[in-house]
Amino acid sequence: MIRAPSKTMEKEIIARAERLAKDPSLALPVPVPPLARDPFEGVRRKMERISRFAGDEKRLKRFSNWGDQISRAYAGMLMLGASGKAPYLATIKIPQGDVPFAYRGRAKKEKQAGMQWYDHPIYRLLLYVDMAARRPHYHFYSTPHALYCSGKQPGAPKEYVAFAMAQVRSGVKEVAEGGWACPHLDANAVKEGAAVEGTTYLRISWRSARVAVGVCDRCARSRSGSTIMAIATHMAVPGLDDDFEVAVSHLPVGAGGCERCATISSVGLDDELRTGYLKGELEDAKVIERHMSRIEELLKAHEGTHFVLDGRCYGTDAAAFVEALSPSEEEGIALRAVLPKIGKPLILDGATPAKVLAEVWDEHGHVALGAVVGGDEELRDRYMAHPELAQSPSKVLRKAMVEGRKRNIIARLPAYGRLPAIARFADSVARAHMTEGAEGAVKTLDRERVSDHKVKSVAYAFLLILGREANKEWQYDRTEKEFAQFLRDKVQALLDATPEGYHSALQALLSATGSTERLPEPRPPEGG
Repeated sequence: MIRAPSKTMEKEIIARAERLAKDPSLALPVPVPPLARDPFEGVRRKMERISRFAGDEKRLKRFSNWGDQISRAYAGMLMLGASGKAPYLATIKIPQGDVPFAYRGRAKKEKQAGMQWYDHPIYRLLLYVDMAARRPHYHFYSTPHALYCSGKQPGAPKEYVAFAMAQVRSGVKEVAEGGWACPHLDANAVKEGAAVEGTTYLRISWRSARVAVGVCDRCARSRSGSTIMAIATHMAVPGLDDDFEVAVSHLPVGAGGCERCATISSVGLDDELRTGYLKGELEDAKVIERHMSRIEELLKAHEGTHFVLDGRCYGTDAAAFVEALSPSEEEGIALRAVLPKIGKPLILDGATPAKVLAEVWDEHGHVALGAVVGGDEELRDRYMAHPELAQSPSKVLRKAMVEGRKRNIIARLPAYGRLPAIARFADSVARAHMTEGAEGAVKTLDRERVSDHKVKSVAYAFLLILGREANKEWQYDRTEKEFAQFLRDKVQALLDATPEGYHSALQALLSATGSTERLPEPRPPEGG
């Protein structure tokens, strides 16, 4: 597309031409190690000869039509200065946008554009990008103040490193020498390439600069972009593969002693993912996300039991995994019975006990139900056909557990007629606990509103045993709380009593309250 430049842009182009006429080296790179000899010395001498004719358009035109491409572009640039105008501009499209330039002479358009923008940290690379793409594959590094060339080998100078790292948007800072990290990472660990338990991060090793950069998954998600592209935008090199190594470091919490996690977590990026990132096709967050999906697939592909929940590894410890889920009583019984037997990994995020049960129900539901009904096969089979099972296994487990305990525990307990008030209260709470667990006992305590001080002390002793006293302390005075501490052992004995020992445990609790009453002789058990 051809267009007329603004007066301001035209003046800027002419001013740059005049500066180049006085100092051709402004458009040439500064040689840096490992480059031992300046490969542009010959071009420099040609440009210096051309600069002697800076005001002679006719001679400059001849120079712009022959010789090496850089010298041609330089002569064309001086033609603009000699004419004092640039009436029309063409454009070149690059990833950063359109680059305007004026055609003068027969140099390639990229060369002309790069020469005319010799002081722009990105556009100037157009003058040299072909030298990076073809043999002998030179490496160029551009900052706002200078252009550097390390020759055939990568060799980013410290000036470029400082500039490039300032372009990274992930809030990285140099915390250790050569170790750059976002605020959530240990720069020394990043520098050494060490895995950090409970942390997932993208690590970029920049070999020629002796720099390692780490960006955690949180920063990668919250700040879109590509760290590698931020570093490389101002470079013209044959490729990033020879100077950059990319990895995702991930070690779940608790995986320090887990050989399986340690082995799989050390797996490198696959070639497709690494290539896509180095080409600028993927942002940091996407690289981490895709690699972690692969890690999860590898973990799930292993045979044998292995538990990971919300990034924490529990190895083969099913009990710890279940505890981390905070299940209800019936869910805990079912999961502890099933999980050690599943024979496959469970890798879950944001899981609830109900979701875990749903995950394993088709294959192990009968084991789960059998555990909550205490091995009652008739009851288990009946609840396996329950109409609500598909929608809510946890709800059905609750019903099955209560019925099972009523059949197999409550039915074997002594049956009483009229009991003393304290014993009647304790008996109702104990039976609720035996059938519905802590939740059932607390509901009974809440329902049984009492005013007698001794009964309230028994109630508070139950709360202490169940660990539910925190939000109810205000309902009890100091004397009631102190007496409850005395009664704790008797309450615990009642909750732990077998059907055969239940009567004596209830009598012991009643007597401990200071009562001289005796329990009536129990009738035969309800299931007798």
